[in-house]
Amino acid sequence: MAPYISTTKKKRTKGGQVWSIDFALAILLLSGAILIFSQYVFSLSSNHKERAEILMVDALSVADAVMSEGSPHGWQVENVTQLGIIGEPGYIDQGKVKVFEAIAKDEYPRSQKLLSTTYDYLINFTRNGNFTEVDGISYLGKSGEDVDEDNLIAINRFGFYNGSILNIEILLW
Repeated sequence: MAPYISTTKKKRTKGGQVWSIDFALAILLLSGAILIFSQYVFSLSSNHKERAEILMVDALSVADAVMSEGSPHGWQVENVTQLGIIGEPGYIDQGKVKVFEAIAKDEYPRSQKLLSTTYDYLINFTRNGNFTEVDGISYLGKSGEDVDEDNLIAINRFGFYNGSILNIEILLW
Protein backbone atom coordinates (compact mmCIF):
# COMPACT_ATOMS: atom_id res chain seq x y z
CA MET A 1 0.00 0.00 0.00
CA ALA A 2 1.24 3.42 -0.91
CA PRO A 3 1.59 6.20 1.62
CA TYR A 4 -1.23 8.73 1.72
CA ILE A 5 -0.28 12.01 0.14
CA SER A 6 -2.65 14.91 0.39
CA THR A 7 -3.32 16.66 -2.82
CA THR A 8 -4.96 19.70 -1.26
CA LYS A 9 -2.84 22.79 -0.85
CA LYS A 10 -2.55 24.51 2.50
CA LYS A 11 -3.83 28.03 2.60
CA ARG A 12 -1.39 30.64 3.77
CA THR A 13 -2.60 32.78 6.63
CA LYS A 14 -1.42 36.22 7.57
CA GLY A 15 -0.98 35.37 11.27
CA GLY A 16 2.53 36.74 11.40
CA GLN A 17 1.37 40.16 10.25
CA VAL A 18 -1.29 40.40 12.96
CA TRP A 19 1.28 39.41 15.57
CA SER A 20 3.64 42.18 14.50
CA ILE A 21 0.81 44.76 14.68
CA ASP A 22 -0.07 43.55 18.20
CA PHE A 23 3.58 43.76 19.19
CA ALA A 24 3.95 47.30 17.81
CA LEU A 25 0.78 48.40 19.62
CA ALA A 26 2.06 46.92 22.90
CA ILE A 27 5.40 48.73 22.51
CA LEU A 28 3.56 51.98 21.77
CA LEU A 29 1.36 51.63 24.88
CA LEU A 30 4.33 50.71 27.08
CA SER A 31 6.30 53.70 25.80
CA GLY A 32 3.35 55.99 26.53
CA ALA A 33 3.02 54.60 30.06
CA ILE A 34 6.75 55.10 30.71
CA LEU A 35 6.57 58.66 29.39
CA ILE A 36 3.60 59.54 31.61
CA PHE A 37 5.25 57.94 34.66
CA SER A 38 8.56 59.77 34.09
CA GLN A 39 6.76 63.12 33.73
CA TYR A 40 4.95 62.45 37.01
CA VAL A 41 8.20 61.58 38.83
CA PHE A 42 10.02 64.66 37.46
CA SER A 43 7.05 66.82 38.43
CA LEU A 44 7.21 65.50 42.00
CA SER A 45 10.94 66.18 42.28
CA SER A 46 10.58 69.72 40.90
CA ASN A 47 7.71 70.43 43.35
CA HIS A 48 9.88 69.12 46.19
CA LYS A 49 12.77 71.31 45.04
CA GLU A 50 10.51 74.40 44.84
CA ARG A 51 9.19 73.73 48.35
CA ALA A 52 12.73 73.28 49.69
CA GLU A 53 13.81 76.58 48.15
CA ILE A 54 10.81 78.44 49.62
CA LEU A 55 11.42 76.79 52.99
CA MET A 56 15.10 77.81 52.89
CA VAL A 57 14.24 81.46 52.18
CA ASP A 58 11.71 81.40 55.02
CA ALA A 59 14.21 79.74 57.40
CA LEU A 60 16.83 82.40 56.68
CA SER A 61 14.24 85.11 57.30
CA VAL A 62 13.23 83.52 60.63
CA ALA A 63 16.89 83.17 61.63
CA ASP A 64 17.49 86.84 60.91
CA ALA A 65 14.43 87.81 62.98
CA VAL A 66 15.41 85.57 65.92
CA MET A 67 18.95 86.98 65.91
CA SER A 68 17.66 90.56 66.05
CA GLU A 69 16.51 92.57 69.06
CA GLY A 70 12.94 92.40 67.79
CA SER A 71 10.60 95.26 67.27
CA PRO A 72 9.80 97.76 68.67
CA HIS A 73 12.84 98.51 70.80
CA GLY A 74 12.16 97.21 74.32
CA TRP A 75 9.16 95.14 73.18
CA GLN A 76 6.87 93.25 75.52
CA VAL A 77 4.06 90.72 75.01
CA GLU A 78 1.46 93.43 74.37
CA ASN A 79 3.32 95.52 71.77
CA VAL A 80 5.69 93.17 69.95
CA THR A 81 5.62 93.28 66.15
CA GLN A 82 8.70 91.08 65.55
CA LEU A 83 10.24 88.55 67.91
CA GLY A 84 13.99 88.56 68.57
CA ILE A 85 16.27 87.30 71.35
CA ILE A 86 19.27 89.63 71.09
CA GLY A 87 19.83 92.48 73.54
CA GLU A 88 23.25 94.02 73.11
CA PRO A 89 24.73 93.16 69.72
CA GLY A 90 25.54 89.45 69.72
CA TYR A 91 24.33 88.81 73.28
CA ILE A 92 21.26 86.73 74.07
CA ASP A 93 18.80 88.61 76.30
CA GLN A 94 17.28 86.13 78.77
CA GLY A 95 14.28 88.42 79.36
CA LYS A 96 13.44 88.38 75.66
CA VAL A 97 13.87 84.60 75.57
CA LYS A 98 11.36 84.29 78.45
CA VAL A 99 8.78 86.49 76.74
CA PHE A 100 9.38 84.71 73.40
CA GLU A 101 8.78 81.36 75.13
CA ALA A 102 5.56 82.62 76.74
CA ILE A 103 4.20 83.80 73.38
CA ALA A 104 5.28 80.59 71.62
CA LYS A 105 3.63 78.39 74.28
CA ASP A 106 0.43 80.36 74.77
CA GLU A 107 -0.08 81.78 71.27
CA TYR A 108 1.95 79.65 68.84
CA PRO A 109 0.14 80.90 65.68
CA ARG A 110 0.83 84.48 66.79
CA SER A 111 4.52 83.65 67.26
CA GLN A 112 4.62 82.30 63.69
CA LYS A 113 3.06 85.54 62.45
CA LEU A 114 5.56 87.61 64.46
CA LEU A 115 8.37 85.65 62.78
CA SER A 116 6.68 86.09 59.37
CA THR A 117 6.38 82.36 58.72
CA THR A 118 3.59 79.87 58.15
CA TYR A 119 5.90 76.92 58.83
CA ASP A 120 6.42 75.19 62.16
CA TYR A 121 9.66 76.04 63.93
CA LEU A 122 11.87 74.86 66.77
CA ILE A 123 14.79 76.82 68.24
CA ASN A 124 17.37 74.90 70.31
CA PHE A 125 20.32 76.16 72.30
CA THR A 126 23.53 74.11 72.40
CA ARG A 127 26.95 74.64 73.94
CA ASN A 128 29.88 72.47 72.79
CA GLY A 129 27.45 70.12 71.03
CA ASN A 130 25.24 69.56 74.11
CA PHE A 131 21.76 70.95 74.59
CA THR A 132 21.68 73.75 77.12
CA GLU A 133 19.19 76.19 78.59
CA VAL A 134 18.85 79.94 78.62
CA ASP A 135 17.46 80.88 82.04
CA GLY A 136 15.77 77.46 82.35
CA ILE A 137 14.39 77.46 78.79
CA SER A 138 15.68 74.64 76.57
CA TYR A 139 13.79 75.45 73.35
CA LEU A 140 11.39 77.89 71.71
CA GLY A 141 8.52 76.94 69.40
CA LYS A 142 7.19 73.43 68.80
CA SER A 143 8.69 70.57 70.76
CA GLY A 144 9.85 68.75 67.63
CA GLU A 145 7.75 65.63 68.17
CA ASP A 146 5.94 66.02 64.84
CA VAL A 147 8.87 67.13 62.68
CA ASP A 148 8.45 66.46 58.96
CA GLU A 149 11.96 65.14 58.29
CA ASP A 150 11.42 65.17 54.52
CA ASN A 151 10.89 68.95 54.61
CA LEU A 152 13.27 70.08 57.34
CA ILE A 153 15.65 73.01 57.10
CA ALA A 154 18.19 73.78 59.84
CA ILE A 155 19.97 77.12 60.21
CA ASN A 156 22.69 77.70 62.81
CA ARG A 157 23.54 81.04 64.36
CA PHE A 158 25.76 81.92 67.30
CA GLY A 159 25.34 84.26 70.25
CA PHE A 160 26.94 85.03 73.60
CA TYR A 161 25.29 83.98 76.84
CA ASN A 162 26.83 83.99 80.33
CA GLY A 163 30.35 84.44 78.99
CA SER A 164 30.30 81.64 76.45
CA ILE A 165 29.20 81.08 72.87
CA LEU A 166 25.90 79.31 72.27
CA ASN A 167 24.84 77.68 69.02
CA ILE A 168 21.27 78.65 68.21
CA GLU A 169 19.78 76.02 65.91
CA ILE A 170 16.64 77.12 64.08
CA LEU A 171 14.59 74.32 62.48
CA LEU A 172 11.69 74.89 60.08
CA TRP A 173 9.42 72.25 58.56
